[in-house]
Amino acid sequence: MKNNKINNLLTIFLSVFLFTGCLFSDPKEANLENFSKAINQYLKSDKQKFNCMDTNIKNKDGYTTGSKKKNDKLAQQGIMISKIKKIEKKNLYYRSYNPKKFVDTKVYVLTDNAKPFYKDGSWGGHVCVGTTKLKEIVNFTIPKDMGGKTLSMVKYKYIVDDYPKWAKIPPKEVETKDMFILTNNGWVHSKLF
Repeated sequence: MKNNKINNLLTIFLSVFLFTGCLFSDPKEANLENFSKAINQYLKSDKQKFNCMDTNIKNKDGYTTGSKKKNDKLAQQGIMISKIKKIEKKNLYYRSYNPKKFVDTKVYVLTDNAKPFYKDGSWGGHVCVGTTKLKEIVNFTIPKDMGGKTLSMVKYKYIVDDYPKWAKIPPKEVETKDMFILTNNGWVHSKLF
């Protein structure tokens, strides 16, 4: 009977010790949990890098005549559609002597479904759909001090999926590696430092 009480007390003590150890893990420690938090913070902060497709369109009601291969792929994914539009054919040599000529040209415009997801960019717009999620951390280097900062290189995989139903885009898995910096609040991606 006395042994059962001692065993029960040891079990409770051990459970409390392990439980509090899990609750109060050190955010500055180089481990999978802390790097997962830092990677998820980064994936949520810079969505345009991960789940946007470049359209070469200057505004959501504009058009592009750019790369046929790229635009056809965006059309297959439900982002763009092709139309025939009359566009002025410019004659650089005899412009003032000849009347304007218009030719039928195949152009690409955003679908009505894609327009709400359009974002302006400096070289043309982007359609940003889907969400990014960390799949796994492949490995990370032992943290080292360099230039007054503690750094670790982390190799990880993320997935872009959860696209709207109208978008015919397969989930995309990407493997990359990035530098993480230890701060007073824990690990952060170098681009967020």
